[in-house]
Amino acid sequence: MNLSSLQTFLVILETGSLVRVADKLNVTQSRVTARLKTLEEELGQVLINHQKSGATLTLAGTKLMRYAQTITGLSRRP
Repeated sequence: MNLSSLQTFLVILETGSLVRVADKLNVTQSRVTARLKTLEEELGQVLINHQKSGATLTLAGTKLMRYAQTITGLSRRP
């Protein structure tokens, strides 16, 4: 699990859209999808349900959200 995957996960939650995540992070949508897929494979859990109305968290995603917020917050500290 790497920091960019966790950051991507959090931006997906923030924006609710893989397209908006790609724009915000200045990466391709396929890169966003690959990061999420890799993270889900590493954890052996589906983290986000994708629907036309947006992305919603699964129970595993909710648990990861707290962890991801802590880790990314610590990475910003000097």
